[in-house]
Amino acid sequence: METLLSSFFGKIGEFLATLCGEHVGYLISYEKNITKVNEHYQTLLLKKEAVQQSVEGADWNQEVIAREVQTWQTNVDIRIEELRKFLEEDVKANTMCLNGWCPDLKFRYSLGKKSQKNTEAIDELLQEGERYDRVFIRAPPLEVGSTSNGRFKNFESRKKQINQVLEALRDDKMDMIAICGMGGIGKTEMAKEIAKRVKSDNLFDKVTIAVVSQNPNLKEIQGEIAEHLGPKLNDETLPGRAIELHSRLVNRGKVLIILDDVWEPLNLEAIGILHGDKDNSWKILLTSRNQLTCNQMNTQKIFPIELLSKEEAWNFFREMAGDSCIGSPSLRLKAKMVEEECGRLPIAIATVGSAMRNISNEDEWDGALEQLKKSIPLNITGLNARVYASIEFSYSHLKSEEAKSCFLLCCLFPEDYNIPIEDLVRYGVGRRLFVDIDTIAEARRRVHAIVHNLKRSNLLLDSWQKAFIKMHDVVRDVAISIASRDENGFMVRCDVGLKEWPHKDTYEGFAAISLMLGKKTKHPEGLKCPRLQLLQLSSSIFRLPPNMFDGMKEIRVLSLERMSLKPLPPSIQVLKNLRMLKLENMYHLKNVSVIGALEKLEMLSFCGSEIEEVPKEIGNLSQLKLLDLSRCFYLERIAAGVLSCLSRLEELYAYEFENWKSTGENGGGTDNASLAEIILYSHQMMALEISLPSIKFLPQDLHFRNQKMKFRIKFAPWNGEEKWRNLRVHTKEKLEMRYFSEEDELRLDGDARDIVEKRANIAPLLDKSQVLILKNIKNSKNILHDLDRKGFPYLKDLRVARCEDLEYLLDVRPDDTLHVVAFPLLESLKLSRLANLKEIYYSKVSERPFSSRGALNNLRYLRLRHCKSLKHVFSVPIASSLVQLQDLDISYCRNIEQIFSLEGGEHKKAFFEMNLPKLKKMSLWELPMLIGFCKAMDPIDEIKGSSITELFSSNTISWIPNLEELEVVHSDRLQVLFNLELEGQKVKEKCTLSQLTTLSLHSLSALTHVWKNIPRGFQGFHNLVEIAINSCDNLTYLFSTSVAKLLVQLQSVYILHTNLMENIIQREQEAGDERETDVIVFPKLSTFELRGALNFASFNTEACPIKLPSIISISLGNCPKLKTFGLETQSRRKPKKMDTKLDSRVVRDSLDFLESCVPHRKNYKREVVSDQSISKRSKGSSSVGRTKHYKHGQIPNDPAITEVTLTKQEQSVALIQSNLVETLQNLERLDVNACDLLEVIFQLEGLHVEESQLVFDNLTELSLFSLSKLVHIWKKGPQEIRGFGNLKILRVEGCDSLKYLFSPSVAKLLVKLEEMEISNCQEMDKILAKGLGEEEEREVIVFPRVISLSLEDLPKLECFCNEANAFDWPSLEKIRIVRCKSLKMFVPTEMKTPKLQGVHTNDHWNSTLQPMVGVDLNATIQHMIIKGKADSDDEDSNEIIYASSSSEDVDFEGDETDRDRIQVIDNALQESDNVESPNKDLD
Repeated sequence: METLLSSFFGKIGEFLATLCGEHVGYLISYEKNITKVNEHYQTLLLKKEAVQQSVEGADWNQEVIAREVQTWQTNVDIRIEELRKFLEEDVKANTMCLNGWCPDLKFRYSLGKKSQKNTEAIDELLQEGERYDRVFIRAPPLEVGSTSNGRFKNFESRKKQINQVLEALRDDKMDMIAICGMGGIGKTEMAKEIAKRVKSDNLFDKVTIAVVSQNPNLKEIQGEIAEHLGPKLNDETLPGRAIELHSRLVNRGKVLIILDDVWEPLNLEAIGILHGDKDNSWKILLTSRNQLTCNQMNTQKIFPIELLSKEEAWNFFREMAGDSCIGSPSLRLKAKMVEEECGRLPIAIATVGSAMRNISNEDEWDGALEQLKKSIPLNITGLNARVYASIEFSYSHLKSEEAKSCFLLCCLFPEDYNIPIEDLVRYGVGRRLFVDIDTIAEARRRVHAIVHNLKRSNLLLDSWQKAFIKMHDVVRDVAISIASRDENGFMVRCDVGLKEWPHKDTYEGFAAISLMLGKKTKHPEGLKCPRLQLLQLSSSIFRLPPNMFDGMKEIRVLSLERMSLKPLPPSIQVLKNLRMLKLENMYHLKNVSVIGALEKLEMLSFCGSEIEEVPKEIGNLSQLKLLDLSRCFYLERIAAGVLSCLSRLEELYAYEFENWKSTGENGGGTDNASLAEIILYSHQMMALEISLPSIKFLPQDLHFRNQKMKFRIKFAPWNGEEKWRNLRVHTKEKLEMRYFSEEDELRLDGDARDIVEKRANIAPLLDKSQVLILKNIKNSKNILHDLDRKGFPYLKDLRVARCEDLEYLLDVRPDDTLHVVAFPLLESLKLSRLANLKEIYYSKVSERPFSSRGALNNLRYLRLRHCKSLKHVFSVPIASSLVQLQDLDISYCRNIEQIFSLEGGEHKKAFFEMNLPKLKKMSLWELPMLIGFCKAMDPIDEIKGSSITELFSSNTISWIPNLEELEVVHSDRLQVLFNLELEGQKVKEKCTLSQLTTLSLHSLSALTHVWKNIPRGFQGFHNLVEIAINSCDNLTYLFSTSVAKLLVQLQSVYILHTNLMENIIQREQEAGDERETDVIVFPKLSTFELRGALNFASFNTEACPIKLPSIISISLGNCPKLKTFGLETQSRRKPKKMDTKLDSRVVRDSLDFLESCVPHRKNYKREVVSDQSISKRSKGSSSVGRTKHYKHGQIPNDPAITEVTLTKQEQSVALIQSNLVETLQNLERLDVNACDLLEVIFQLEGLHVEESQLVFDNLTELSLFSLSKLVHIWKKGPQEIRGFGNLKILRVEGCDSLKYLFSPSVAKLLVKLEEMEISNCQEMDKILAKGLGEEEEREVIVFPRVISLSLEDLPKLECFCNEANAFDWPSLEKIRIVRCKSLKMFVPTEMKTPKLQGVHTNDHWNSTLQPMVGVDLNATIQHMIIKGKADSDDEDSNEIIYASSSSEDVDFEGDETDRDRIQVIDNALQESDNVESPNKDLD
């Protein structure tokens, strides 16, 4: 019996499992599911921690974190909190019922289901998190032209030329133009100015610039172009990089590529720039000295740059030389003569003018004039003689030989190279160029002063990297010419890899040689260079022969870079006079013990090299002053005793090395160096960069008492992530090498008790630190108070992270006079992951105005992350000192209620006087408890009083008069952003965010208003350029009419996922006295994107028409209730009753309008309704008595008829009504997706002939996707319409009600159409069809520029067109036809496709090609149909499925749907008689 029951219940179980499946599994496996979700929960915690460590590592190194990573972290935090509650509350709840007698099946089912769903959600997060092991991305490059430092002078003669170039760039026929002129005339600066202008004018989406130079490196050019378009190119091969770059250009919209300093014709295709391709959306601007080169590159227009006018030249010279040159008439005359010798060339005027600045001695002016006239330039291609003379004069006028020598050293580097200033220091010290210099630090200060003066003299330029400079290519040409003279003896060939060593009869006269060696460069045998003092070689391949240095015994400076040298050449030992040896970025550098023989060596650098050991032989270098081991990530050992032998050492750079031998502990290995070795000469150390795993490794007797020492010291272990990131930067990014610390930096990590124990040792470092980093400090509630002695008088940058016990950053007690004035120079404060931080600055010192006491007065940047115990940032009295604050960044501080607190209301006066005059950027992320910037009353009382939670009130908005960027993300309690309801005072007109340019709001679930209670006459926000709104589900509109009128600079609007938004503009209720005729103008709005607005109906309500004269791009997606882009007028109108005695014409006109909005079948005629017919057809009508229904022309003049009812008629829902045509004339891109109500895109009815000229003639791209009710793209326009002449790309997909694409009259307009893609349109039976009412035409229809045509998943498509027109496709190269099972032919008549090779029959363009059958596309399609029949049994075939064999004729003139629609309209309008009428339907 038991077996029978078991079998029975088993069968029942199987049945239930089959029937209930997944749901029964939730109940049966609930415990297993809970265990599984708990395991996944722990894994998620570990992954979160790993990603966060990577994020923090990137943070400390100033890397930019990808936004998607921050979103992932937010989602993980939310999920973890939900899981914690689930595991701690739900899972631990009692799962039994009936007092424990019976399991609670319902609750267990719920637990099982929740566990399973949570496990799946965790799996998704973990899978996404796998991509974030390396979460940082490179900081975006500076915008092109942003580093010009105002060098461009806007001369009147240049303004006209710039405008001409801009006009050419606007011309669609121009895709390559050039600026041409002699060297030094200002081509590069003009190109940079043009880059700025096209960006500000929105002519291009991206601008990128690359310097080509005399010896172009195509890979470097590719890299420079790609840098401004996205990430670094990954491929290392030239063709691979070209493909990658081309793909990036195609996908980056409109791009301007500036190729600067082109000498010879450039192979653009090898770079990845396909010039002349009709598909491209980029343009090229060249600058060149040679007009022939421009012509050879098929440049369409060349703009020669002329000389400055005489007046411009003189005014510019006066600006450069100063007013001393006009001190007397005779001096003015001589200065004018000197200026004339500059030949009206900007670079010549700048260099000579700077050299003569503030000189009033007439003899010096005479000397200058004489020297300029006598200068004899060498033959330098493209260089004007006067430019040469001017630069040579400026050089000779330098006041010291040291400056001249530094200037000439700069020409040793390649053209357009970022020249390290530190190289000038070390080369100069090595060559003994500086007199009265005792230390390298003194030489460094002197070189920086010299460089500053050379930049003032316009002989050197700033680089975008702080420790580097650049030299203009013209100045470099002159410098090389001067340096090559016998007395200087330079030979410079470093712009391209040499195929062979430069051939010279003798090398005996050379004092300095700089070469870039190629792959097969051969070193000449028996090379003798007896005068050579400086040799600089670089190559990735070249191997030095063993006897390389035998004939160079006098070398003092040797620089070898990017070479693969396992052993150094033995001949290096003969260099007994060598003082500076630079072996940087050397591959496979192993044994360097031979260097120990160079007894006079003073500077040795292995920076970035793959060296593993500093051998004991280095200790023989008793004269060594500088040892650079920075970025040597493979360095494992510094031999013990080496450092103690270097008794003259002044500078040690070993930041990445951490295997130091510990003092008193077994650490770093017994044969490794200890820092104690430098104690004896620590007093002479001038620069020290080191890392120790712990402060315990610091010797007790090392005190760092030299006040002049620059330092960068870390007491913290390296983790693998940090090393990997730094190694990546070293090997791939090749960023700025850090030769010495610009700011003194100290990082502390570990137990606070150990740190305090060593406080005496590090006290000089703490007192002098400019950058202080505290991370992972334990056992201290106030670490700064524990360490501080003098209030950190020099500190500029403070970073504190993961100090879990920290409660107060600074706790100022009543008896504390030191910390009241702490941080007087602090500029940047970053606090992260301080879980128990209660206050940043806790003070009860006095009631005096805090800003008068100096603390935080200099703070410019404040960033807070993950400080979950903070409820506010500062109190108002403390915040009043933040007069220099420029950037406020707060995120993931989940308990912050307000940014500044009034502290119970005792500082009301400070509240009303508060001002942050320099605050420009504010970012507030993940602050779920935030209810305001600063509340005038206690937040709890305010919430109890059900007050509105606003970020800014009319008081607090006046605190930030110069704010430029505002970003608020994930703050769930904010209801209003700007509430300007007057609180007993007027809003200050000058303090209403007049500088705000960017507003970004994301995931503000409670937000109902961005602006609210705008007072009459309010002024502000007039510089707002961009608005971005995302996931603000309670926002019903963006702004009111009064706000809209202020936004005269608005250029971009992005709105995503705002489910309740109905309009962009709504009239505010209190403004009812405004006239209905008000027009809202957005004069600069160019980009509008709206997606995921489920209730959005129209841009604005009928009360306020809009004008968008600058609109370029409109993108609309997933707006199922969208009715029109512009003014919604018809949806709210009710049927009107009109008095015909007043104006029967009004009724007739209305009927005209009503009739024109419906489609007509062939031979459709309007009917005249007689009284008799009305009586017959209107039975059951709601009209009675004298009220009658009439059609067009049937408003009788019968005086007895007093009232006419216009029957309500269904109108087409059109995206762009005819009244918007004029305001959208500059539209270039239109993208519409998933807008379910739209029936028409362009409703052109009502256009007058004179208004319809060139309608939408700037439109280049039209994309329509998933528009289920769309029946017309173009509908109802006058036959004379002209426009759409620049449309290039037309994409239509998923428009299931669309029967055809366009009519012949529209097709004739599309003269520049290049690409058509039509797919998934279930009802489309033709692509081109005669519109209703169109007369039959027999003209040839030409698509002159169509290159590609794609027809996919069109089940009812029978042909492209069934009319007997001839078609011409002169440019058609590609056609793809996939899954068009009803296709019978392409066109019924002749069709010319001279370039077409065949038909693609698969989902991709690179799929199988069906070759043409002869030259006839129809024959090819017939062949494919036959082939399709043969292959019809192949289920996987993607080719055309053959058409039905039915011989029934197909009615191409109309269909049943049209007849049904017409019948409905007939009945609605009560038609009776037929009247002929002209049909104006475009389609």
